[in-house]
Amino acid sequence: MVVKVGNDEFCTNCMDWREYDEEGKCKVCGKVIKKDLKEKNKDGYNEYKTEATSYEPNEDIGESDF
Repeated sequence: MVVKVGNDEFCTNCMDWREYDEEGKCKVCGKVIKKDLKEKNKDGYNEYKTEATSYEPNEDIGESDF
């Protein structure tokens, strides 16, 4: 038995290990089998990261000022 190591993933359409192209599509049937090739700019929680000020009461303003 010979095992080749290369650019292949299991294609659920062909039900076999197939090579994929630059877009991650199976070279035989064209179904996307490798999704990691399309680099998406996902920052997750860091996408909306902003500098937040601390929520601490200002000691200069007392309750009598309201």
